[in-house]
Amino acid sequence: MDEDDPKKRQYAIFKIYDRKNATNVETSCAPAYRSNYFQKSNLPWDVSPAFFRPEVLLRFKADPEKFTLEDRSITCRNAWHLKTFDINEAGQVHTYLCYLADLPYEEQLYWQSFNEWPQGPISERAHQTDIMGDWYTGYDPLNALKHTILKLDKLQPEWWKPRGEALSDATRYPATDSTKEWADEIMALDQLLVEGFLVKPLRALAEAGGRKLETSWQALKVLQEVLIVKGRSEEDAKEIITPIQRLHGLRTIVKGHATADKKKAAEVEARTKHGNFRAHFTKMTADCDESLNEILSAFEIVIEG
Repeated sequence: MDEDDPKKRQYAIFKIYDRKNATNVETSCAPAYRSNYFQKSNLPWDVSPAFFRPEVLLRFKADPEKFTLEDRSITCRNAWHLKTFDINEAGQVHTYLCYLADLPYEEQLYWQSFNEWPQGPISERAHQTDIMGDWYTGYDPLNALKHTILKLDKLQPEWWKPRGEALSDATRYPATDSTKEWADEIMALDQLLVEGFLVKPLRALAEAGGRKLETSWQALKVLQEVLIVKGRSEEDAKEIITPIQRLHGLRTIVKGHATADKKKAAEVEARTKHGNFRAHFTKMTADCDESLNEILSAFEIVIEG
């Protein structure tokens, strides 16, 4: 009831970047401490960004029964909704002062506990959509891959098992540099993509094209043979499948029964080559997206926007 009473409603204090005055300040998110573009005031704008350690998202990822974590928004069922957030190049989660004010006070305090000064500007996507009010047309490999898989689900070729929206929604970029979160997202991506290929129909296509297969071969190896039947050279077919095989192999290492040494080596390699797990996952997803498009091209399947 206190939350519904403007006189009793409480507001937390956040570290923000005051875009109007080009400075970092600490301020309440209460309406009296912010202004909009049309008011003459020295107060920060409503859309002044606050920045948070990426671990702020783990609570929402861990409880999908209670929270709906979308690409740019978060909803707590029958309780509250955060209209928008994003992650910048520095790996910080960010949202705006006015949307923090819409949260219940206890939820504001939760976000406040992860609040920190900005280590870089808001993301390019957020600047384009939230500040400029325009569509973002930059390439997002995970969204592109999900889009293609969604279209493939609707086409339902005989060699593909539809993945569904639940699997798609459950696959996200790692927000932190946690090895567990990274491993969980690799498994989710593998389930979304690799487990969609059906070995029996692929085997029938390969054998009908004259390829000799071993009974132990799984879907990806058989798919490589199908690409040869479709006119790709052995070298090209292998190159197309390699990124997806690499994903599947990594899933086996980080979420399977591989030795601790193999898991540690995979973690070190990801960090060494890409800087952090999020960057590694992004590059791996982009490679898989390119591979899937090459596979569809070989099957003469056109995915329209």
